[in-house]
Amino acid sequence: MFFTQSCSKTEYEQLKRPYADIQAFTIAGYGLVDSIDAVIAGDSITIYWDDAVPLPAEISPSISLSAGATIEPQANVSVAFSRNTVYTVTAENGDKREYRLIPKPNREIPRLQGLLINAFPWLSRSELTLRGEYFMAAPLDQYKVYMQRLRDGVEFDLEIDPSTITPHQITAKLPPFTMEQDTGMHRVWVDLGGVRTESLELDMYQPTLKNEQYTIAYPSGTQSVRPGQTITIQHEITDDSDGAAARYYQGNNILHIRLGIRPSGSTGALEYHEIGIESITESTITFKIPDNFSQYVDYDIISSQVTYKAYTMGVMWGSYTTSITVSSGLPQRAYIKIASAE
Repeated sequence: MFFTQSCSKTEYEQLKRPYADIQAFTIAGYGLVDSIDAVIAGDSITIYWDDAVPLPAEISPSISLSAGATIEPQANVSVAFSRNTVYTVTAENGDKREYRLIPKPNREIPRLQGLLINAFPWLSRSELTLRGEYFMAAPLDQYKVYMQRLRDGVEFDLEIDPSTITPHQITAKLPPFTMEQDTGMHRVWVDLGGVRTESLELDMYQPTLKNEQYTIAYPSGTQSVRPGQTITIQHEITDDSDGAAARYYQGNNILHIRLGIRPSGSTGALEYHEIGIESITESTITFKIPDNFSQYVDYDIISSQVTYKAYTMGVMWGSYTTSITVSSGLPQRAYIKIASAE
């Protein structure tokens, strides 16, 4: 007894391969380049072409496909070298997939090489100058400059005027200084249509105060102080940034009072003493003349300063000082004398 087995046409079609991939796409090269391989990603066939060499009107590519697949237009057939050319790959099972040809000029990628200044206080400059090369290798309206604070990742874009870009320099505007900005290390980079340059680091210090932005003075008519005496000075800080700059010079950011003294009538070097703070309010600082200043009776206080913490990366690294004004009720250039205790 013999048995026979056959497959229906429908069963046979289910065995057909479903692959519709372009595996390789190569065209003739130019100069010393024999051939150029396309980059196949998704549904795109991208061919990078040297800007210095004119684009050919047509190409006749050699093409490798998935097993059993066919393509239209066929391999080695002339087609326009443009985005208008679309290839259709048909799998053995009839599935279709389209690929678009994309000629792409092989421009130099912009490189960021340095900053004109890489450390400065906020508000001391309004612009940031970036230096590099090939900054005009692409349409200028595609350029963006970004800045990011390293400590917490806060990122913001910097405004640029495309008409001011040169092949080797980009000038970007720093953002307004608000409570969102802070001190510390930042990084800066250029983005060109999603292509990002390497980044460079930039250290931003706290803003420095201008003379007209603070009032620090002894009580009116103060002519002398005594060991053990408590002094309350006026201390008012303002700024043009809604308190964003003043915050570094208030409250716990005040370290101490620094007094520079010397014997009355002397022109010698000053002897400096750091005086601890008793209390601080929004507009005053109270400190006490040390009891051991009895040894400095008849000395003059030549220099009086308020010392503040200086920050970068959120960590105190030093200090800033501002002078305390001798009351206008005293004669010009008059000094406060250290008197004997009562």
